[in-house]
Amino acid sequence: MAQIYAVQRKHYEELAIFLSNFENTTKNEDLDFWSSRFSLWWDNNPAFSEDLLRGLILDSDGHIEGFIGLIPSFFQLSGDQIKVFSSTTLRVSEKSRGMSSLKLTFQLIDYAKESIYFSTSSSGRIAGMQKGFRLKTIFSEERLRTYYAIIDPWKIFCAVPPKSLFLRFVLALFYPIMLIYHFMIKLKIQMAHEFYETRIVEKADSGFDELWESTKTRFKNTNVRTSEVINWYCSNNGMGRNILFGCYLKNRLMGYVLCMSEGEHTRVKRLTVVDIWGQLDDDQVVNSLLNKCLKYGVTGNYALVLFPVFSETIKSFSRNFILNRLSPGSYFFTARPEVLGQIAEESTYFTYLQGDWGLY
Repeated sequence: MAQIYAVQRKHYEELAIFLSNFENTTKNEDLDFWSSRFSLWWDNNPAFSEDLLRGLILDSDGHIEGFIGLIPSFFQLSGDQIKVFSSTTLRVSEKSRGMSSLKLTFQLIDYAKESIYFSTSSSGRIAGMQKGFRLKTIFSEERLRTYYAIIDPWKIFCAVPPKSLFLRFVLALFYPIMLIYHFMIKLKIQMAHEFYETRIVEKADSGFDELWESTKTRFKNTNVRTSEVINWYCSNNGMGRNILFGCYLKNRLMGYVLCMSEGEHTRVKRLTVVDIWGQLDDDQVVNSLLNKCLKYGVTGNYALVLFPVFSETIKSFSRNFILNRLSPGSYFFTARPEVLGQIAEESTYFTYLQGDWGLY
């Protein structure tokens, strides 16, 4: 008989075996990978404590047949710091799907009902189920738009080569044009002016705490961005690797951008802006940080740099890149009616820190 129970530390080994052997799992998602996820999500998470739920296991006759994880994080709601929760990694064996998947999700939503529950996915496959739970969309349609800065089009085409020999021949004819484009875009990016000093930050220090304290009142509702939180986020080294860039004026931190680097486990090497924070009303700060992302993309031989439109300043900068589209992912949240009202009526700033982006 199937039963659902809470994940505890003693379940880590058996749960890692279940997840590493799940259907369509990549060879990189081995036992060590899942053990590192558990440490990141819970054991090393500054927002986690032993009285909180790690997630749920679906058990059938003593065997794990399903799992859904829950990641706590700090959030500022109406100026006060609270803990919110994000679901991650819903996995249910084929024979146990259907109502069991719904029960796992419903129990997590019920657990987080006194807080805020976020559920995101890089694909839109679970969007129908989330809407069935009457979850609200995190982003408006415009905020879901992502601009693509294509640095190396040939790498993109080579990643998904056409099956037709004729199309391959046509593609080869365009190779010289792509080389010229690649040279021109690299030159343009490298010549772009940075108004402030920008550099990679290996570890967030007290300057990040000072920046958070001086800017947190700009939005009533947003993620907490202390150095402790940022360093935890940047400790991830899973399917993606998080990279932190800081913008400085005479060694005073003016803003930062957090990016996720993907390439080792994906067909196309790409850099995605996950979060940007600081003096966001200063266009020169934002432009300096985003130009740094592009320059890093060039020096790191990335094919793409992605700019999700979290704010008007990002949108203004990204208009230089014609190619844009709505994100195929799903981004949802829910909370008590009064909390939903606060988020709707007060100044709110959401980024890809919502959900488990960059934590997988």
